[in-house]
Amino acid sequence: MANLVERKLNLAIKKELESLAKKKLAKKFVRELGNETAEQIKKRVRLGYGVERDNAPKTKFPPLSEKYVKYRKKKSSRLGEFARPSKSNLNATGQLIKSITSEVLGVGKNASFRLFFKENRKKELDGGSARVKHRDLAGYVQENGRPFFFLAKFEINKIKSSIVDLFNK
Repeated sequence: MANLVERKLNLAIKKELESLAKKKLAKKFVRELGNETAEQIKKRVRLGYGVERDNAPKTKFPPLSEKYVKYRKKKSSRLGEFARPSKSNLNATGQLIKSITSEVLGVGKNASFRLFFKENRKKELDGGSARVKHRDLAGYVQENGRPFFFLAKFEINKIKSSIVDLFNK
């Protein structure tokens, strides 16, 4: 499951970085790239889309069950800022998606980043204390029809474009 949630830079992007490494890729740029990638995933998920594997097209999340929509309506005062009772966007409390972050690994031609979930869960939707870690929750939703912690083809292309733009300045 750690493979699903602790992801290193996609192979296609890694190759792009290695080809540009002669220009001494700065750690700051890799940090910005990691942050930008995390934000892309957050935005896509908030809009209700997931990705089944790296370099695949984005797909709409399946609708929530009627039973769960009713439950969320009862708990609507506890929903996250991007959540609605009937919207399937993994934002019941907003904590899981907000916790996606990146960190820089290595330097120079070996520079990359990993995306992971910062463990800062507070309350569950029912108001109780957090019972599961973000990484476990992410694994659960991915295994149950809502894969999201991958990069869509358009997101990979956007990252490649950012890399090329940096070195064409």
